[in-house]
Amino acid sequence: MMKKYLLFFMVISEIIFAQDWKEKVFDQVILINDENVFRSGKLILIDLPVKIEDRKELVFYNASHLPNKLFFDKNIFLPRVNKFTLIAPDHDYYSSIAKSATRMGGCIEPIKTDKFYFVNRNEIKWDSISLDSSDYPIVNFKNHQVAKNEMISYYSEGFGSVCCPRDKKREYLEGDGNANFFQKLKDQGIAVKENYSCCFGKEGEYNAFYPLKEFSNAQRLVFINDRLEFLHENPENYRILFPEIISYPNLKLNRFKY
Repeated sequence: MMKKYLLFFMVISEIIFAQDWKEKVFDQVILINDENVFRSGKLILIDLPVKIEDRKELVFYNASHLPNKLFFDKNIFLPRVNKFTLIAPDHDYYSSIAKSATRMGGCIEPIKTDKFYFVNRNEIKWDSISLDSSDYPIVNFKNHQVAKNEMISYYSEGFGSVCCPRDKKREYLEGDGNANFFQKLKDQGIAVKENYSCCFGKEGEYNAFYPLKEFSNAQRLVFINDRLEFLHENPENYRILFPEIISYPNLKLNRFKY
């Protein structure tokens, strides 16, 4: 009798689980294909504008050849984002199907199966589940749109206090250091014309945003790599960068003269 109840419970649980997933909707999923990915060494630019909002969780579908594990590392991918969902083909499943077909000397048609990773960096963990067509949720792909009062920033940098203690990065901007950096880039055919800045603290803290709209992605990667080097930000480490949609109300336009 106990076995019957246990079997009944397991069957009912599986039905409920499948219904829950089939009814779940993932909206505005950002689809990452290989054609969106540009690389320079360990610096990776995914040319899909992303808007980061505190109350809206981001969802990505990784259809590229980038390893999923890179997205889980906060030092590599979107350090300001603590929770997001990553969907990707279940490579372990497809690999096992291919191996089985090889052993049998025939062909096995795989079922579409994706892995869903629910990343919560606040708890330093992620949960995952593999779903096939029998329990697959609704996934709506849509890239983020840029409104009239917004801009796209391909690179941003932040500077802390002018004192108490002083942000060490400010030392690299002193004297002719910053001007020489941009002049050197201009000599390479990368003449950065402008950036936008926004103050956010009482001790001179500010962020700077670079649209870099006149450049190719290869040139953008040169700028980003050189800027990270200039600011001693470890450009030799892996980084996945997205152009970010910025809608700060108090952005200040700064035009460069050199």
